[in-house]
Amino acid sequence: MKCPYIQKQVTVEETAQEFDDNQCCTNLTTTTVKNIELPDCLREDCAAWDDGRCAYRGR
Repeated sequence: MKCPYIQKQVTVEETAQEFDDNQCCTNLTTTTVKNIELPDCLREDCAAWDDGRCAYRGR
């Protein structure tokens, strides 16, 4: 079981510029890459674990 509440998130933004012979910017491209890793459930070691299941309600 994976835990959606203690996720590891990494967001990277890459920007590329293209220039013509006169050093004028002709194109600008920005790309955002988001990576989310969900760790394994901590089960009994988690405060939200109750009676054999996850009781976290996101409040």
